[in-house]
Amino acid sequence: MLRPLGPGGDGRYLPAAYDHRLDEPVPPAHQRATPDAVVLFDGVFLLRPELRDHWDVTLYLHAAPEVTVRRALTRDLEVFGSAATVEQRYRHRYLPGQELYRGEARPLERADIVLDMDDPLDPAVLKWPE
Repeated sequence: MLRPLGPGGDGRYLPAAYDHRLDEPVPPAHQRATPDAVVLFDGVFLLRPELRDHWDVTLYLHAAPEVTVRRALTRDLEVFGSAATVEQRYRHRYLPGQELYRGEARPLERADIVLDMDDPLDPAVLKWPE
């Protein structure tokens, strides 16, 4: 996806490849970006070393682990079926993965902009380019 949308690319892209809620692939439906398009990538783990050099500007939205779990208990309850399953998934899979990512990729240090999103109605700017 990065090469076609980068310098010298043909602009073709897939708006989606996988539906995480249904846990299945999405049928391919290629589209073409306009030459003046701005591409925004939203996702976790995007400041990994193998991806880091592809971004012109990076923004890291930080939230404390307990805040993440609290939000998941509301947002993901229907997806996972029960509060116990949500809690288990986050505490045994997602939070350890995020901790590993923060330790290896160091997004708090490497991102151009860092916002503390514990309170999304009042985000705190932790880092902003001068």
